[in-house]
Amino acid sequence: MRRLLLLSLVFLTACISTTVDVQLLKTQQPARPPDCPVNILAENKAPYPVEDLAILSVSYAPGGRDSAMNRLREQTCYYGGDTLYAITETPRNNASTLISARIARRPVE
Repeated sequence: MRRLLLLSLVFLTACISTTVDVQLLKTQQPARPPDCPVNILAENKAPYPVEDLAILSVSYAPGGRDSAMNRLREQTCYYGGDTLYAITETPRNNASTLISARIARRPVE
């Protein structure tokens, strides 16, 4: 029973991600609807004109990368963005990894 409880605890912490830091680069913009479409780019620079809104850092436990990416998507909508780019991952220790990204939006025409 004790082993099952320990395994359950490890599984639950693996799925958890926590926002560690938000650096606003502009005055906060109106939020977009939850689950808004977000372009996730692997590049360090967006291939189209964007206006940077924030830099967000999320910490996650082993196995929690999907949860962290979902949090980044949600926060992109919350901060009024439509683009997530310059994504970097840095191991913090054996128990967590830090993922950071820029939240941006295409300029309003």
